[in-house]
Amino acid sequence: MLDRYFPRTTATALALGLALVCNLPAVAQVPSSTGAGLPMSSGSGNSSETGSITGTGGNSDTGYGTTITGGPAGMRGARGFEYPVNPTVGAGWSPNFGPGGGSHFPDDPSLIPLDAFRDAGSGGAGKGAEGQVVTPDLLQVARTIDEPSERALALQNLAEAAIFTNQLDVAHVALKEAATTALGMPDSLVRDQRLIAVVTALINLAEADVREGKLDLSAIEADDNAKPLPQTDRHKLVRRAKLAWQRGAYVAGRIGNVTYRSEMLYRVVESASFGSEAIVNEYTPSPDEPHSPGEKTKAPAARDKDQSDGMKRFYKLADEILVQSTQDALFIQRPVWRDRALVTISTNAAGSQQFARALEIARLIPQPEVRTDALVKIAELEARGNRPKEATATYEEAARAVASIPLDDPRAVLTGVLIDNMITVGRFEDARKCTILYPDDARRYIALAAIAESQGRRGQSQAAMAWIEREVPQQHRSQLYRRVKEGFIEAIEQNRARALSNQGR
Repeated sequence: MLDRYFPRTTATALALGLALVCNLPAVAQVPSSTGAGLPMSSGSGNSSETGSITGTGGNSDTGYGTTITGGPAGMRGARGFEYPVNPTVGAGWSPNFGPGGGSHFPDDPSLIPLDAFRDAGSGGAGKGAEGQVVTPDLLQVARTIDEPSERALALQNLAEAAIFTNQLDVAHVALKEAATTALGMPDSLVRDQRLIAVVTALINLAEADVREGKLDLSAIEADDNAKPLPQTDRHKLVRRAKLAWQRGAYVAGRIGNVTYRSEMLYRVVESASFGSEAIVNEYTPSPDEPHSPGEKTKAPAARDKDQSDGMKRFYKLADEILVQSTQDALFIQRPVWRDRALVTISTNAAGSQQFARALEIARLIPQPEVRTDALVKIAELEARGNRPKEATATYEEAARAVASIPLDDPRAVLTGVLIDNMITVGRFEDARKCTILYPDDARRYIALAAIAESQGRRGQSQAAMAWIEREVPQQHRSQLYRRVKEGFIEAIEQNRARALSNQGR
């Protein structure tokens, strides 16, 4: 059977191959779209190492008829077949890059030129800071929009642009009108969206005011020819930031959806408490910030007193912001958002050394689990701030909050948190006293072992062995002694590794 069909098949294959060979020159010299033919590939494969690409026309999608006529070894096939690629030559020809070939990335300067905002509002004259993005005529155009939803959106967008270009006065005006317009809308999802956007913009505006009032004296280089810094009323900026937070809380409290309302109130409170901490910690008295026209002629002692009075004004404003934030937090209806807001306020108050106010706010938290979190953070900051007596009292209050938890498992978890925090700041005696809060002896001895190891690591091995012999029963002493030695050996190894690493310096 094979012999019968083989001659016919062979003849057919030879005819087809002959036809293809005869047609190759005609295909290779098909003119391009511009009328100029493409050069033929030599097919020698003996070109330089870098290789060259020549085209023979063919299909631009498949690339057949175009070959790589050189290049590194291994580019040719086993039988001399040359891999086709897309053509890259020919007048007026452009490659097909495929999907996404013409996309741009956000950092492409061709999308938004670097001087677009600088020249906006100045007719493209490139006047730098003199050009304004948000001009009074833009606000006037936004006010003429009839639809309240669109008018509120336009004003809010203008306010965000003004914040971006540091036009904070314009942003305050635009957001005030945007909030008034949005509050006048009927209750709906669109109204809540507009109010949420306005609250977010007010938070950004308040934080921008606080940033504007910071004074970094270390960044000022001594230069006799340098121009004096412009005078800035930083107290005015802080008062304006306080007003923005108040407006944000008022607008957030009018959001229809209770979940959105609770979350946005929390965000306002969080931003305000962080701002209060920044005012106390990062605002410094400025010698070039006079409070009266003739202050520069005063004696140094009088000027120092005036600067101290100025800082007291900042501290007073920061405390007022904390009080206002606490009142806003108490209006949050969702308990989880309310309690977390109070924890945030108290922690930020302690971070700015306002410990009395921090404890007052923490005691307002009704849930003992959450109140413990706030008290532990305050006590840690007091311990690190060299206030040992105050830290002891706060730790005791936190222990009482843990003891008031009725369920064993949550109480055990928070006891571990409390003890770990005490170990971190080196209050080992207080940590040992808190181990009685565990509901079982197993967890208690695990905590005592951690305390013993930490004392050994910090070089207090003798003190650790003394309380182990005094307080721990005989059957548990050997385990605790071993943990003390492990901590001591670990400290030696760490010191040795540190010494060896510094030996070659």
